[in-house]
Amino acid sequence: MQTLDRVRGRIDILRTARHQLLQRGKVACVFDDMTTDTPLNRFVKAALNSLGRTIRRDRDLAHRCRLLGLLMENSGVGDAPLPHRGQYPVSPRLGRLSPDDRQILHAAILAFNLDLPTQDAGSYLLTAPSGEHRMAELFERAIGGFYEHHLSEQGWRVHRHQNDRCWIQWRLDDGSLRMREFIPSMQ
Repeated sequence: MQTLDRVRGRIDILRTARHQLLQRGKVACVFDDMTTDTPLNRFVKAALNSLGRTIRRDRDLAHRCRLLGLLMENSGVGDAPLPHRGQYPVSPRLGRLSPDDRQILHAAILAFNLDLPTQDAGSYLLTAPSGEHRMAELFERAIGGFYEHHLSEQGWRVHRHQNDRCWIQWRLDDGSLRMREFIPSMQ
């Protein structure tokens, strides 16, 4: 809230009348300031800067990460202390994030932690998703994301879970009668 010479945002009528601001050519306004310096943007910038220093094989990608981090800095995004593993500025499960922000947050978490799940032994154990259905859903999203990433540059549009005609049923030549109930389908 601020007292201004012109209207910005909403007028606080009670405060304007109580302090007789109109007689002095002023008005009490309530407004929100837009900023790029948010915890999410700081985290994304830290992930980009970390990747810019870490990537060795692809110099163009490393340069692009450093450039994007610099662009964020020039846009007013401040520095954040580097978080410890598992500390994120915003919970990925919060409903207040837009789908685009969620996607950016998840990409920054994966990039920052360099979590690439494999079956090889490593220094960190990633918990497996609970349930067979969840694994099938994660696989489906990964394949959809792969195609979306590679085919969107060629003009294709990839949609997941939108068309009932696009179900893939796995070939089951051999197996028991009830085997189809346990094999997940993919859309």
